[in-house]
Parts: sequence; C-alpha cells; structure tokens
Amino acid sequence: MKFEIVPSCGPLAFIPMENARFLGFTSPFPRLKLKSVFPGTSWNRCHTHLARNAQDHISKAAHKTPVAQDIRSILQAPDLDTAQFLLNRFSDRWPTSEPKLAHWAQINLPQGFQVFSIDPKLRRTLRISNLIERFNCEIKRRSRVVRIFPNFDSCLRLVSAILIE
Repeated sequence: MKFEIVPSCGPLAFIPMENARFLGFTSPFPRLKLKSVFPGTSWNRCHTHLARNAQDHISKAAHKTPVAQDIRSILQAPDLDTAQFLLNRFSDRWPTSEPKLAHWAQINLPQGFQVFSIDPKLRRTLRISNLIERFNCEIKRRSRVVRIFPNFDSCLRLVSAILIE
C-alpha cells in the first residue's frame, strides 16, 4: 500500500493514497466524502476563508465594505439561531443588487455554522483554520530536515511527536 502526504488535512496527513482524494479539496463535495471515510466527524469551513471568498462574488466595489460587515456579523453571531436569522436577513437585503452573492451565501455560509454546536469558549479558536495551518507548517518544517523517511513508521513517529508537543 502506498502512502501520500496530503497537506490540507492536518493531523490526518498520512493516509492511504486511495483515500487521499476524500480529504483533499479536489472534490466538489469534500464534506460528504469526509463523512463516508470518517463517520461521526463534523465539517466547519474556516470563517476567514468564507469571508474572503464572498468578496469574489461582489460586482460593485461600493458594496464590499457593507457585505464584509454583514458576513462578519453572521459568522460572529452568539448562537446558531442568530446566525441563521442574520443569514436570512442578508439574503433578503442583497438579492436585487448582488444576486450572485446572495445565492452563494445561502449555499456556503451555513458550512461555517458547525462551530455553533461547540462550547462558546472554544469557538474563537476553532472557527478559523490557523491551528491546522500552523500544525501543517510545523510538520513541513521538521520533515524538511529529514528529507527522506526510510519507512512509513519513521514518518508517523515524527508526526506523532509533533502532535504530542
């Protein structure tokens, strides 16, 4: 069995190649494939990346700031009900002037709502992917020193040591 390093999957960086496509972002439906490989997992898109992606769907430069403020208020809502209410209000406000954005928001912004189901003290840390990105950078930094691993177990030991730290 061959193994491949998948940079976008954090602590699950070493997985069989036939399952690698399930965790990468090559699929248009990564959440569904993730659940088929790892049942019981939840998916939450990074709030920072959601806010940045929304800017691509805005046609008028004058709308960028108010849209960014609206999206920030949705993603930083205190609970799921408030976030859903703000999303509905957002969708009612922008469909005439920014129809592409309103449609995009209805589909994509709820993918960042999973974080509302966890403890409010942890939300701030887990609503963005900085922790995972930092972990991936640390794996890359330390594995660059080794360059070539003699076998899979040695690579797994390095990643495990980084995780324990």
